[in-house]
Amino acid sequence: MSNNSRRLTVGAVAVLVVVSLVWLTAATIGSDRGTANLGDTRFADVRSDLVVSAVAEGGPVFYPDLTDGRRDIWITHTGDDALRGFVVLSARAPSGCLVQWEPTSTEFFDICDETIRFPADGGDLDRYPVDVEDGRLIIDLNFAGRD
Repeated sequence: MSNNSRRLTVGAVAVLVVVSLVWLTAATIGSDRGTANLGDTRFADVRSDLVVSAVAEGGPVFYPDLTDGRRDIWITHTGDDALRGFVVLSARAPSGCLVQWEPTSTEFFDICDETIRFPADGGDLDRYPVDVEDGRLIIDLNFAGRD
């Protein structure tokens, strides 16, 4: 076998090994996070105690929809109980534009028209049902589509 043939064989084997390792790593990373797969009807990958802390420190927490961007949400919380008091709001105004949280006024506003405001409880924004199971929020992301 010539040097060129040997190099080509070694190179091909190396590429195959690298591709296999990348695939295996990607498969392993996602294996323990099966609760929020693309297209899931429920979002269940948020610890309730972390949301309580985050909301207390800075207001509602934004979670983008990683599938198609139509189900972005804001999660807020009232009270001290990490098992109750959660509100999950659509991050889309009736206009279809995103709403943003403004800490200084403690309101949401439509980013397409900042004069359109929503109170801290979300007002007219769509809401998603939320339950707490084993310390995690379980949010029904398809609820708004069931009218």
